[in-house]
Amino acid sequence: MANSNFLETEEEKELILSKVHEDVYKKMHKELDHDNDYQRLQKILHCIEKFEYSHEELKSLSNEIRELLSTDGYHDEVEDEVFMYLKKFLR
Repeated sequence: MANSNFLETEEEKELILSKVHEDVYKKMHKELDHDNDYQRLQKILHCIEKFEYSHEELKSLSNEIRELLSTDGYHDEVEDEVFMYLKKFLR
């Protein structure tokens, strides 16, 4: 989500690293950097199913994504559209 508009600000990166170890951050970038939106979405949906996230966990994830998008103090249309689309799958 942080780079849904093809930009990842330093503020967004810092927030992510406050929640996950740097090795995980790098591994996720390596996994997702070359994927298109459809491939990324399929991976997200696969993980939701595989790990059987509860409604509350998905709601919490949605709130964390919203926080991430607000971190740099700027929302653009691409981020808003991607978030709205993703939010539909996190219900």
